[in-house]
Amino acid sequence: MAARRAAADSADPARRGTPRRDVAVPLWCAQPVHVATASGTTTVMSHGPADRCLDLVLVADGFPPDGQERFARQVRSILTEVLATEPLGRLRGLLNVHRVDPAPGRPRLTTGFAGDDGRLLLVDQQAALDVAHQHVPGTDVVLVVVDTGRYGGSGGTVAATTCHPRAAALAVHELGHAAFDLADEYGRDGRHPGPAPSRVNVTLDPDPARAPWADLVGTDGIGCHEGGDGYASGVYRPAATCRMRSLAAPFCPVCSREIRRLLLTRRTPTDPGQFHRV
Repeated sequence: MAARRAAADSADPARRGTPRRDVAVPLWCAQPVHVATASGTTTVMSHGPADRCLDLVLVADGFPPDGQERFARQVRSILTEVLATEPLGRLRGLLNVHRVDPAPGRPRLTTGFAGDDGRLLLVDQQAALDVAHQHVPGTDVVLVVVDTGRYGGSGGTVAATTCHPRAAALAVHELGHAAFDLADEYGRDGRHPGPAPSRVNVTLDPDPARAPWADLVGTDGIGCHEGGDGYASGVYRPAATCRMRSLAAPFCPVCSREIRRLLLTRRTPTDPGQFHRV
């Protein structure tokens, strides 16, 4: 999957089995439990075995060897934002979170910024996956955290963010791409050229009755709102606003439903380590 551009500032800027119920876990579970799983790796939050939970691995990039505490603080900031964002907060009992600390001699996983706005963080996605799986064999989703104060990120097979003050909010948006295959819901310029996107939260059809979210139309402002998938026209999103459109917004009902569906679905034993749709 090609990396997507970073989230817009908007106005103010992958299991088979019986689904599990929502699991309420006290907020203190967001604090580090400091369980060493491999050299240079810390399990920050643990709620169960890899075949029942999504294992999110945050990998340090560009931090000096003595930057571990700074990286740990940024991981805590990101995790706090994740748990404050529904439905992820309510479903925290289905999440395991690990961090891979800075290591001397590790090659850089990012190569700079690109895009018209200079916010697209370029990631060597295979290298990031290799590092994560080396430290956490059951890795489902990787989030690379880059030691820079510059604003930017990306979300494809691997998500990435920085240490900018708004990086935690952006990280949740990028995880929407990498973990749940959600499309951007913002659009800047131009008309969508097609073909029709395959993701659940955008469509080229302006008729709400034919949208992938037709069963939700008429509730909570759900309809067909023009703009999304990076284009200003010719493409439609479910809601006026959403975390996939603006960092200040929660996930819309359509994206929230997809997140719940994927988190409440188990992995197939024939495809270990891949969190995917069923």
